[in-house]
Amino acid sequence: MFGFNARHLSVVALLVLVACDANTLSPLPGSTSPSSSGTASSAVTAPTGGTVLLLVTESTQLRASDRVNRNRSVRWTSSDPATVYVNSTGLATAVRLGEATITAASGSVSERTLIRVLQATSVSVSASRTTMAIGEASVLSATARTADGSTIVPQQVSWSVTSGSSVTLTPSATAVDTSKGRSQGPSVVNASVVGGAFGVVSLTVSAVAVDPNVPLATAFSITP
Repeated sequence: MFGFNARHLSVVALLVLVACDANTLSPLPGSTSPSSSGTASSAVTAPTGGTVLLLVTESTQLRASDRVNRNRSVRWTSSDPATVYVNSTGLATAVRLGEATITAASGSVSERTLIRVLQATSVSVSASRTTMAIGEASVLSATARTADGSTIVPQQVSWSVTSGSSVTLTPSATAVDTSKGRSQGPSVVNASVVGGAFGVVSLTVSAVAVDPNVPLATAFSITP
């Protein structure tokens, strides 16, 4: 027999949930199970008792790591599947406004994370620069705010230029986009999220870039 004793066999069970932003996953009409397309990215830790905020139709990939036995299967359940549906791989999708507790269980070990599904009431848009020269770029970022004051980085944003034609946008459906100056003049960029909330930012394109490292001449003289 192998010389193992109780001390060698003692282990501590730890189950960690990791929430990752995923491409938006909409439930199929008349179904409680969403499509399984989409890829996860931007991993963040969801601790015990932590809360994940989502807008309706958004998804988050939950991952569990059972350090007692990596080959042990994990069972995923939702306290309210009609509000937040979770599939067998831990992909949780916001179906309607409300909240649900997602539980990952493996043997006697379990971990819970609360998911709140909220409605955006407004969107704020920031720009790395609001004035640029032709050919220069500005990075735009959208943040959604809910009625209770919570802020959410939305997974799906619709960007458009609603006024002017001095800038172009890089095709993007996420919370970050890039605008680029193409002609002199002002433009207004709109960012809208699911539910209809939106925000705008005003950008101005000048004809020539001003290098802040080059001092401007304040006076000059002409000698015949």
